[in-house]
Amino acid sequence: MILERIEITRSYVDDVESDILYRRHIERYCLARKFLFGNVLDVACGVGYGAYLISKNPDIITVNGYDINPKAINDANNNFNSENV
Repeated sequence: MILERIEITRSYVDDVESDILYRRHIERYCLARKFLFGNVLDVACGVGYGAYLISKNPDIITVNGYDINPKAINDANNNFNSENV
């Protein structure tokens, strides 16, 4: 069977696009962490997922995340706090 076209919804396309954007954010942190070592400062860390990803590099001693938004910092502490973050 040869498919001439696929039929998908606008909602599905929007969901896939959103997923791609999230994955690109995570991918950037995963790329950057290869070049980091020692004590790292993550300014405008948001909810902290990037600081957490960076901390998984064994060459990292600590990651300190700072953000101006108190809710983001609270979410970061609740969701991405770890031994060296």
